[in-house]
Amino acid sequence: HDHPNAPPAPPQPAMVSMKKCQALPLLALLSPLAAHAVLRTRRGDGSPPDSLAADMASCLDTAKEFLEKPTAVKRVRERAVDYCVDKTTHKDKYICANFLDAVALSLRGLPEEQALTAQTFCDLTEARMHEAIGATLVPNVGKGTLVDFKVDQDKCSALATKAIDGKTVSKSDAGELWYTMCLHQDCAHNLPSRTKGCSVDRAPTHNAWVCEAAMQHMKSETTRKEKTKPLDEKTLCEMYDHFVGDLSVCVEAYVFVMHKGDSANLPPPAQARRALLSARLVGNAGMRKLRDGVGKFVKPNES
Repeated sequence: HDHPNAPPAPPQPAMVSMKKCQALPLLALLSPLAAHAVLRTRRGDGSPPDSLAADMASCLDTAKEFLEKPTAVKRVRERAVDYCVDKTTHKDKYICANFLDAVALSLRGLPEEQALTAQTFCDLTEARMHEAIGATLVPNVGKGTLVDFKVDQDKCSALATKAIDGKTVSKSDAGELWYTMCLHQDCAHNLPSRTKGCSVDRAPTHNAWVCEAAMQHMKSETTRKEKTKPLDEKTLCEMYDHFVGDLSVCVEAYVFVMHKGDSANLPPPAQARRALLSARLVGNAGMRKLRDGVGKFVKPNES
């Protein structure tokens, strides 16, 4: 769109990375699912999906509380997490760290100085959180929703064996291997002119952003000491299971804050770690409040 008020395009897959959070595709077969509906669908309680418009309205109601005017991306993350810290009870403040991960993942790839409004913020975050469900839909890996996803060890191991192809690989190769397994199954990697012999005919299950997110997650989770460790099929499948688990935490935290959800699927860390994390979040929010409250120095009149 060339209109000056058009929302920014979502970050391209090649620019996406993540640490503790994960991903879903805006699939034709899943839309018009909204954050609440996705949450209910993942829990499998059979509730009817809300409309996409109602979901967006819910996001906007919350976003307008911390984005009253166009704000640079580098400040949006701060305002979002500080809003969470201010609005949550002491026992739930640890969730704000996961919420920050979800926001950062959604805005990844945008220029730091690009201004976002509440509307453009929700356009981006709602799309990304919807796309995260695609992590559970990659063929031949596992089944379940984000909150109860289970790897199918037989199918996943067979897929991993095919990807490894008898080569000796290390844990540092896991990201690239999963990117290939995620994106290039069946005939997905072929040009249209080279798919005449393909027997697979189905709607896409996920988009490339999921695959990129999985790759970046595995790279970030592999320590320097682990990089040279041999990688087998079981470990490769376990790494994807961890990826989906971390992604689920991001989506749950996002729904908790932006859609006033509950924390049932966000178990707290150990008491000591939770206290330290809460104190750090509150302290950082306080420092930013002091920083932003400082006025500009008065310049002396020039004669």
